[in-house]
Amino acid sequence: MSSGISKPSTLDGVKRLAKNIKRERNLPHHLALDIAAGEAGYQNIQHAQEQLRATIVHCFTVFLTAYWAAGRAEAGRETISIQLPKPLGDIIARHQITAARNLGWFHLESADHLERRIDLNSQATAREVLLTAARTLHFMAATGLRPATTQKQERAMRVFDGLPGWDHLLAFLDIANHVQRYC
Repeated sequence: MSSGISKPSTLDGVKRLAKNIKRERNLPHHLALDIAAGEAGYQNIQHAQEQLRATIVHCFTVFLTAYWAAGRAEAGRETISIQLPKPLGDIIARHQITAARNLGWFHLESADHLERRIDLNSQATAREVLLTAARTLHFMAATGLRPATTQKQERAMRVFDGLPGWDHLLAFLDIANHVQRYC
């Protein structure tokens, strides 16, 4: 390879290498791009662009807030931010928040902010509640499952009433396949 350094793993790295090749070999820029892409392990620059753009993961920042009060002397607000692969509204609808385990006390403050307005008894408890809510959102984003919220969905869950170990049944909807899942 021209630079003597490890092969580039990003599109910007391929372009930097192409500039060096262009200068060193006195080549047109489009040829230098193809050579740089080849040295990086791709067929040509178009192949590199397709492959490297496919690996880009767009993340959406979501904020979770909880309030806490430890007696009269101490009180505060705890906020964390998490990265999700989709916007919050694509993961859970406003009306589903109260039905989702670990999100029931939260409400949608804005398009990217869930807030729990009922005070918790300590800062540590507030942080734990926020981290648990974050895990729930990550689970929903990864699986595509949403909480069941309609009466029809609730009726379907009644077949599990009275079964041992099913006293805290949760139903999720697999929107893509129109299937109801139970956990």
